[in-house]
Amino acid sequence: MTTIPFKAVAVDMDGTFLTEKKTFDHELFGKILKKLQANHIPFISATGNQLIISHEYFDEFTTGIDYVSENGAILEANGKVFKKTALNYDIAQKLLHFIQTDFSEAIIMVSAQHHCYILKSMDQADKDNIRIYYRKVTEIDQFTDIDPNDSILKICLTDDDELAKVIQDQFNAKW
Repeated sequence: MTTIPFKAVAVDMDGTFLTEKKTFDHELFGKILKKLQANHIPFISATGNQLIISHEYFDEFTTGIDYVSENGAILEANGKVFKKTALNYDIAQKLLHFIQTDFSEAIIMVSAQHHCYILKSMDQADKDNIRIYYRKVTEIDQFTDIDPNDSILKICLTDDDELAKVIQDQFNAKW
């Protein structure tokens, strides 16, 4: 039997492990996963997506997969979340207010541990686009309606990296 020369296999999901159609060869992966498990080598899925989406990709494989989700804000091993790095609720609310006040053109989505929050006033096409990539999307009247117990993991601006950089720089300079 060949010795496997590493202690873990970690893969980026989007653009690396998954095809352009967000699929992978389940049969081949199942064979590889069995070999990894036989050698006590964890397989780690890493993504910026919600943990629930990571679970969906591997729903037929019940064990042997650990997860790094939400760009590292959620870490799960052996089926249990063992690390969660959330934004401070009050700071997140300041940031959301700042963006809405000074950058009203921004399309905002808040990814929390149990939900993805968007505003009811958001354009329907943007809502539909977000629902392709996020689960448990909850429409709210205002971001202060976010449950403080639903840990905010990230605040996303859709489709505008340049605007995000300007907002980040101005927010950091102000606070």
